[in-house]
Amino acid sequence: MIGMSKRSAALRYYRSYRPESKLRRAIRRVIRFLLLLFIAKIILTSFLLSSYVVRTEAMEPSLKKGERVLATPLLYGGFIPFTAMRFPAIRLPNYGEMVLYQTPVSEINPWWINIISELWFFITGEQSHRLPFSEVPVDARLAIGRIIAKPGDTVRIDHGIIMVKKKGESDFFEEHTAIRKEYRTQHQLLPEGWDRNLPFSNEMDALTLGDEDFFIVNDNRTIFSDSRLWGVQKAPLIQAKVLFSYWPRFSFH
Repeated sequence: MIGMSKRSAALRYYRSYRPESKLRRAIRRVIRFLLLLFIAKIILTSFLLSSYVVRTEAMEPSLKKGERVLATPLLYGGFIPFTAMRFPAIRLPNYGEMVLYQTPVSEINPWWINIISELWFFITGEQSHRLPFSEVPVDARLAIGRIIAKPGDTVRIDHGIIMVKKKGESDFFEEHTAIRKEYRTQHQLLPEGWDRNLPFSNEMDALTLGDEDFFIVNDNRTIFSDSRLWGVQKAPLIQAKVLFSYWPRFSFH
């Protein structure tokens, strides 16, 4: 009787079993594929390539507002996803390079917000300024600028002209001569009578950079949201080297 009871229970179990529908199998495969694609995207952007939308006129005339650029964190040390930990850098940023960096006034979202943000961007394909569940605008996490001076260099600004004395050298040279890279800058004359001691005078006494210090400025010198306002930027805050813009025009940087 016990054997018959077990057999009856087994028959009832198999009769209640329904094979998984083709639709459910297809949905599960799509979800698995999208999850793997999402993980691959996170790894790619953390280590190799990331996209950035230029939100201001700070890099005009080199980059226009609204342009999209591709940058690589690999050279300066890729990030472990959703953490502040980085792998060793291949090399430090070099003269004239256009970089993405974290400003001293940036606020960083909690890790769980970053995960949801990345998932949201993955689904929508668009990085909006502010997410409904985050008080920190996504684009405020990074700024874009150009390396003008490196650790050990001395920098001064005379009438808006940046002068650089490289480490170990005795003379100052105008920035383009010092770093030997072609790029254009945008300037605006100050009002007559504007004293050099006033804010935003485009004047700065000689400053020698420390071991991890970089002097980063905008190509549009009328916008002071760079080292002229915040001071030197530390190497760990520099996150990626800009390679080229790809929309609406293609141009190497």
